Amino acid sequence: MGNTSSGSVTATATSSPVVLPKNTYGVGILSGSMDPLTLLKTTADVTVTTGGTSVPVRSVLGGQRVNLAPGTTIRWDPAIPGLQPEANVLAPGMTGGTKAVGFGAVAQVRLYESTGVEDLFKTGVGLFPALVLVWSGSDEDENVGRGATLLRERWVLAVVASRADGDETRRAEALQILEDASELIHKQSVVDGEVFTAPQPVLVSARSRIVSTSAAYIYGIQFSTVRSLEKRESRVFPAFEQVEAKWPLPGTPEASVVTGAGIPIPT
Repeated sequence: MGNTSSGSVTATATSSPVVLPKNTYGVGILSGSMDPLTLLKTTADVTVTTGGTSVPVRSVLGGQRVNLAPGTTIRWDPAIPGLQPEANVLAPGMTGGTKAVGFGAVAQVRLYESTGVEDLFKTGVGLFPALVLVWSGSDEDENVGRGATLLRERWVLAVVASRADGDETRRAEALQILEDASELIHKQSVVDGEVFTAPQPVLVSARSRIVSTSAAYIYGIQFSTVRSLEKRESRVFPAFEQVEAKWPLPGTPEASVVTGAGIPIPT
């Protein structure tokens, strides 16, 4: 999609200072609505105070749209306990974003639950070529111990190409983007220090043509990521503070035991 933008925002704690970790996400508010194309992330750990603290950020996607003007409202997503839900872009704004040009350049990325041609307008896709990410389900991958299971999340990355200069060019561009995207995601597991799949990396399992029409070609990359599902414990247990030990005395029958005093357990 092109180069990303970078800049700083002012974050504010509601009471005591809050550590805002690297790779915390926010979304720009444009025309009164959250704009997913302006998704951004923090680039360093910063302690935020009630007086407002400057936090370095960069856009997740590339393009000119991610060059946000000073004063643009950013909403943390998800919300962060102890932090005001919104921040503001500091002067001189978020800069450096440039639009990708040429054959195989991607104009848009969207998240949606369907890749049917009749549903494309619902994703907000209006610029092509575009990528549409679809979550297709989860499978249990492995039981890794008491209260924890590895889940394999299954995804489809749809490549949508629509050009006015002919069928052959449209098909060739879609296939080129399919190849580029496959190479970029396959075997990846860490981005900007953020682990998003473990203990296994992204695995591309299949690629196929989803549908083709007179207006567009749609190809799909099926891939998977792995995450841990932890049991949520709702039971409450009393504190274990001491233990009582019994042992046989030297020279006495084995059945003869003496009860020792309670031994405090260090906390």
